[in-house]
Amino acid sequence: MSGIVKDSILSSLSKTDFDIILENLLLVPNIDYRIEKILMPIAEKYPKKIINFFHERVLIKAKEKQEERYDAVPFNFHKANEPLSKNAKVVVPEILKWFTKKDWLFYWEGSHLLKAIFPTFNKVLEEELIRLVKSKDNKKVEITFSILRAYKGEVFLHSVCKELIKNYPENDKYDKEMFIVLSQTGGVWGEYGFVERYKEKKEAIQSWKKDKNRAIQSFVKKYDNYLDKKISYERKRADEDIELRKREFDN
Repeated sequence: MSGIVKDSILSSLSKTDFDIILENLLLVPNIDYRIEKILMPIAEKYPKKIINFFHERVLIKAKEKQEERYDAVPFNFHKANEPLSKNAKVVVPEILKWFTKKDWLFYWEGSHLLKAIFPTFNKVLEEELIRLVKSKDNKKVEITFSILRAYKGEVFLHSVCKELIKNYPENDKYDKEMFIVLSQTGGVWGEYGFVERYKEKKEAIQSWKKDKNRAIQSFVKKYDNYLDKKISYERKRADEDIELRKREFDN
């Protein structure tokens, strides 16, 4: 498709032309790099249209039982996230509107669309999440957690996490949610991959112990203990797997 529709032609199309293209692309089962090439000039001129396009795709996924796989939102972008990320002040509030719906699918897809657009986070997104946290509205806090869970506990999430701890000190429910958010690892390699990754997670929050906020200090102690248990469990599991393979080999 990208070989037929040249970039130069796409750039010269009108707003109405773009609407027709997006309407037809709703039928595409997944957004691959060829479709991204078509979306990019639209994203540059009309980023809001692209977000609305993905919103329509989620509606289709929610309402229809697809016989074949239909991915409303891509797991990641090849290039289309670049023009969208440059328009963060438009894109972030537009996606956050999805979370006003009660359907869990919009939470899931909205969170993963934000990650696809901002894989290494973004200042505008961070500020919006901190604003949600400071609202003291539990529903908005749930939105924040949904978005944080889409990432893999990277260090760039720490500012938002600290705000959550400060605004909801000694909250067992939120502390457990935070443990999950911060300890996510993504893929690991080797028998002791999880052990090493959890050690890295532990090292990443040691500086929190110097924070003057008592809620932060209290949380770090609990999270340290949580990671120590995870490390102990994964090391024991790895040791047992290695020993089992040795015995199988000997036999």
